[in-house]
Formats: sequence, C-alpha cells, structure tokens
Amino acid sequence: MLMCTLKSTVAFFFLFFTLDLAFLFLSLAYYFPTAAGGANVALNTTGGVFGILAAFAAWYNALAGLLEPTNSFFLVRSMPHVSFYELN
Repeated sequence: MLMCTLKSTVAFFFLFFTLDLAFLFLSLAYYFPTAAGGANVALNTTGGVFGILAAFAAWYNALAGLLEPTNSFFLVRSMPHVSFYELN
C-alpha cells in the first residue's frame, strides 16, 4: 500500500509510512524478546508511538476527504500533491 501512495498526497503517504513502521517495530519487539522471554519494551514502545502517529494521520486524511468543497461549508487544507517522478 505504501508504494501505491507514491503518486498521492504527502499526508496519505505519511499515513502508510508510519503504519508500516508501527507494524515493523511491533513485530520486531516479539522477534527480539528480552531475557525474561517477554516483548522488547523499547521496540514495543517505539511501535506504539508510530501507531499513534498513524492514527492521527488517518484521522487527518479522513477529515480532509470529508470536508471538501462539494459536500461541506468548512474546508481542511490537504497536503499538496507531490509526485516523486517530477522531482528529477
């Protein structure tokens, strides 16, 4: 899904980037357990922080999608459209 958002908005790309990092760190927390056999607390906390960032990004993307000129009087400015292919 992250690769599919490369031609989308920056906020949508940020959502899937932080979501992928959250899944990565949460799975690594159980892949590298502590000496007692539990989950690695530092990796688990890092995955939780990225999960919270992904949740905020998801709410922002949902709000920006709902509050557009065709169906609302209030507007939320979405992030600009940046194509990585046009940066060359």
